[in-house]
Amino acid sequence: MANEYMQMLAESLVKKSEILSELITKTNTQKEVVSAPEVDWDAFDAIVEDKGNLVEELVKLDDGFDALYARIKEELTANKAAYKNEIVKMQALIQEVTDKSTELQAMEHRNKALIEQRFAESKKAIKQSKMGSKAAMEYYQRMNNLKNVDPQ
Repeated sequence: MANEYMQMLAESLVKKSEILSELITKTNTQKEVVSAPEVDWDAFDAIVEDKGNLVEELVKLDDGFDALYARIKEELTANKAAYKNEIVKMQALIQEVTDKSTELQAMEHRNKALIEQRFAESKKAIKQSKMGSKAAMEYYQRMNNLKNVDPQ
């Protein structure tokens, strides 16, 4: 029975690694979208939504992994020698997942800074556009008032 649980734990870690790889790919795509001269905010939103779904899957996998591990923890602790190969395999998978998680966190941090910069640029452009529109409107209103100039 414990061997079946060990297999399920390993499969869970493999699936988690695959999802993290997918998240890394989506984060790279997100960086490309935000780095483009003209940001496609719709594409950005779609990527964020996809990433949110993947994160939900990761949370479910983590919860399942924790529950399953709790069931066999005592058996593993008591018979480490019997499960040595499986434990070594899972340790390697855990290291892979940890490395990908660290890489993803670093990428997300860099993307956050880039996104904040692009938002600031967009905000500045909108402000300048509003100021330009306001100046044009004031000019238009003043020019309309000049029509009523009394003859000299």
